Amino acid sequence: MPRFPRIFAFTFAALAAWMISNAPVSATSSGTVKYDSRAYKEMMNDPVENQPTAYHWQQGVWFAFPVGYRNPYLGEAAMEIITDRERMAEELKLAPERTGFARNGRYDRSLVGDTESVGGFAFKLDSLSPVGRNLRFDADITGDPENPIDEDVVKFQLVWAGGIAPPAPPDVTRRFDRYLSSRGTPPPLHRGHLSWLSPNGLPPAGYQPLPLAHSDIDYGVYEKDGSLTAILRCNVMNETTNRRNVQPVCDGQVRDSESGIMLYLVFPEHIIWSERSWLTPATGALSLLESWRLAE
Repeated sequence: MPRFPRIFAFTFAALAAWMISNAPVSATSSGTVKYDSRAYKEMMNDPVENQPTAYHWQQGVWFAFPVGYRNPYLGEAAMEIITDRERMAEELKLAPERTGFARNGRYDRSLVGDTESVGGFAFKLDSLSPVGRNLRFDADITGDPENPIDEDVVKFQLVWAGGIAPPAPPDVTRRFDRYLSSRGTPPPLHRGHLSWLSPNGLPPAGYQPLPLAHSDIDYGVYEKDGSLTAILRCNVMNETTNRRNVQPVCDGQVRDSESGIMLYLVFPEHIIWSERSWLTPATGALSLLESWRLAE
């Protein structure tokens, strides 16, 4: 990372870690991650209407949301940045190679280096409310069907912002383009389950369709519903014990051809077998994003 003025050094390092990592940390000036003050915990667990507004900027689009949706939680230093839009904009300018944030406040893809920063969030699937706990330290995202307040959790990253953002470039859409050219139009819901990679091929060439009755194997999903296309992998089995994982999950990308939004989702694997399958977490994430999007 380039050397920045010292007053920004630890705060931007914290912000950059948040934007790039699935499990970011935020450091205080002494280098200690600080999550545990009483005021911090109370703020993150307040009702949505009482939570401070946090901001996210990506590909030229600003989003404003209750801070509790940001998950894993940030440390207090980075939290101070994302709840202050003007300060956040100044911090974004310090790393155009990660954000594409130009000096004039616009998005310039040519400034981006190898890794572009993305935003990460989480919500309860049924209520679309914040999770209320830090998934950095408590990774359980599978709800208890016998406990109505213990809902399934969806984690998501915004890969491409859509809307007023420019169209996603080929390096971002490459996986979808490759599947489309190799496998053709995606099947509808529940009809695009694929076996795991064969040793002799790269995806999608190494995949074969699976019957609906399959269970206790890892598999992929390549499906389309309306404007949404999903390319997912579902990890069910533990290779070491040859038993089902304690928490089977599915993860992968969903693209909306109408809005241009692309998401990376992680959710409990059993949702795939529900009537609306991956559409439920995908449309939940999309509806939250649209409610957070700021008109510019």
